[in-house]
Amino acid sequence: MISTRTKDALKAAKVRGVKLGTPSNLTPEARQRGADAGWWRAVEAYRLVSGSIQLLRSQGLPLQQIATRLNAEGHRTVMGKHWQPTQVRNVLLRCTEILP
Repeated sequence: MISTRTKDALKAAKVRGVKLGTPSNLTPEARQRGADAGWWRAVEAYRLVSGSIQLLRSQGLPLQQIATRLNAEGHRTVMGKHWQPTQVRNVLLRCTEILP
């Protein structure tokens, strides 16, 4: 019931022309800060496995085999899911962006 009332009140405010949200969050600078924060959170989250991924890749293993190995060792992504080749590639790209 609370949800319905809240939604109705927001719709009514919108009809009256009230600006909803925080416009300062929508500036290009704020968007860039948000993107940067997300990028660094991912770097921190994968710091432990990135060394293993780089080592396995330097040994010539394809992305699929690296993902399979990470899954077999019990590693999970930040979202708690199994590794896929695309995620392995993304971690490798982040490593090269940090340490060229």
